[in-house]
Amino acid sequence: MATLPALDMRGNVLWNWSAPWLASEWGSVLGVVPWKFDHVTTAGTDVVLTMNQSGAAQLQAQGATPAYSQGLWEADVSIPTLRSGVDVAAFYLYSNDTKDEVDFEFFGTLGLFATLHSGGKSSDSIKVAEAADFNGRRARLGIKIDQSNGYIAMMIDGREVHRFQRATAPVFPASAMKPFFDLQPGTPAQDSWLGHWNGFSSQADQMQLIIHGYRYS
Repeated sequence: MATLPALDMRGNVLWNWSAPWLASEWGSVLGVVPWKFDHVTTAGTDVVLTMNQSGAAQLQAQGATPAYSQGLWEADVSIPTLRSGVDVAAFYLYSNDTKDEVDFEFFGTLGLFATLHSGGKSSDSIKVAEAADFNGRRARLGIKIDQSNGYIAMMIDGREVHRFQRATAPVFPASAMKPFFDLQPGTPAQDSWLGHWNGFSSQADQMQLIIHGYRYS
C-alpha cells in the first residue's frame, strides 16, 4: 500500500480552532487525567500522543480540515502496548455538532472494537481483533462510509473486518464528521468495558500512540 501523507501540524497552537489539526487541552469525564496540549508532539513527520502521570493526549481535526459524511478515511498508526483500563481510540470520526461517531477503539486489553454512535444512542461494540495482536504493532486503519448504499466498512491494512449496514444497525451516522485520535486511562466507572486501571509505575512510565500518516479520499 502507498505511504499516507504526514499530518499538517502547522497552526497547532493552543486554542487555534482554524488549524488543520489541534491538540486538546481539557478533561474528559471518562478519564482519570486530562488531555494536555503539550502531550502531542512531532518527531520528524510523525505525530506522537503521549500519556503519563501528568496527562493524556487527544488530536482532533479542526477548521482547515473539511468534514465529510462519506468517503474513505485512512490512518497509519503505531499502537502502544495495551493495558487494562486504558481507552486507546486509535482512529475515529466525530461530529461536534450532532455527536455522530464511528470508532476504532481498543478497550483496555479486551480487544479492538468498532462502534457507531448517533442521536444519543450506540450500536453494539463489535470486536474485530484481539488486543495481543496489536501490542506495539503498526497498522493502517480505514473507515469507509457509503451513504448511498447504506454501509460503513471498518478496515485493517486494506482488509474489511466488519461492515455495518443501515438496514440492520440500530444507529447509522449520517452527519459530516472529522477524524480524531486519543488515549486516556478510564475512571473506575469505566471498569466494566475497559478493565481496571492500575496507575503508572513511575514518573517515567508512559504510553504512546504514534500517527505516521493520514488521508481522506
